Amino acid sequence: MKILFINASQNQAGNTSRMGKAFLKNKAFEQINLVDYKIYQINQHYPDDQFGKVLA
Repeated sequence: MKILFINASQNQAGNTSRMGKAFLKNKAFEQINLVDYKIYQINQHYPDDQFGKVLA
């Protein structure tokens, strides 16, 4: 099983990230920072939307 930590905070190295890393400290995990991607609101479709990339 692979653990994926999705950080939705606008601050990549803030409290949310630190708490997630502390919680998962003895486990192998991958972190995704949503701030690194361009994701539009629901029902808005633009060619540069990267939501599909995050899901993959």
